[in-house]
Amino acid sequence: MDLNINKEIESWIEKSTSLEYLNVINPKSIDAFVDFQQRLAPLGSFIFNGANILSIGIRRGLELEAVKEIANQRNIEVNLFGLDLSNNSIKETSSYLESKGIKASLLKGNATCLKSLLENKKMDIIILSSVLHEIFSYSISSKENWIKTLTESISILNDNGIIYIRDFAAPNSLEDVQLTLKSKESQDFFDLFCLNFATISNKNNLFRQQVIKKLNLNGYLYLKLNPWLAAEFSIHFRNFKNDLRYGLINSKKISSWKEINEIYFIPHPFSNIKIELLTSNKYAECVMDIARATETQSVFEIVFLATIPKQKTKIFLEEHLDDHKSGFLSEVSSKVEFIIQKNFI
Repeated sequence: MDLNINKEIESWIEKSTSLEYLNVINPKSIDAFVDFQQRLAPLGSFIFNGANILSIGIRRGLELEAVKEIANQRNIEVNLFGLDLSNNSIKETSSYLESKGIKASLLKGNATCLKSLLENKKMDIIILSSVLHEIFSYSISSKENWIKTLTESISILNDNGIIYIRDFAAPNSLEDVQLTLKSKESQDFFDLFCLNFATISNKNNLFRQQVIKKLNLNGYLYLKLNPWLAAEFSIHFRNFKNDLRYGLINSKKISSWKEINEIYFIPHPFSNIKIELLTSNKYAECVMDIARATETQSVFEIVFLATIPKQKTKIFLEEHLDDHKSGFLSEVSSKVEFIIQKNFI
């Protein structure tokens, strides 16, 4: 176990990663499987016979199953590896893949220790899908562990190997965001959010900055927030309503809700600006900078980059929030996907 994730955090992660939670984020359905296949389709151009493929943050194994299917469609045999910090995820994935007749080497451990966990085995494809923000969230030394995960990934990558990354794309704004909370649900959630957000890793103080709140004549709550807090509140509210619908949380007690301790939008680790988040382009550029610094004898390039709009999220947020035509809600409702490739000089 990495010293930057203490026993309390590890225990809390294990407890909150219940079977019910895994069922919601990775449902065993045809639609979910097809979604994973479509999401990982860009990997098809890089899969070859005998390739070693590592999924970090396996949840319940649908990602590994989708990769196996992509390889099968090309009549290619691959070696699958999976890593997760949760015993529940390892157990559930093992059972699920076995039922599908899929072989994979599953490891429990921290992504900051890839070289030792894999005993210096090299990978051809590494998948970091919606996991880097979790590594940032649950580490005491957030920035250091986030960077260490990337340097470890780069160091175990074969020549011509790739790293696929999918995560939240931050809005471009550096200025304070004006939001009007139009619904009682959003107003009630904001107070709960301010009290409970990121408390497990003692990062809540980062977000207790001055917030201007004012009720207008229609009873709506007007907020003026820094872009980081505005983004975190908006997407947490969306996920809160979704998980509430599935019965994963109690509306009045959200301290045990796993998502409340996740920081979705990563601050730029090398910026001198007080609040600069990783937008789609900056995220890819930042990873490239880390890759070049990690292996100076290799050449890295971005071979795929896309900002994926989440239309359902945007529609939901616009029902409850008003961004005063700033475009903030549209920007915050997106994810970034990109692939970097390593080539030896």
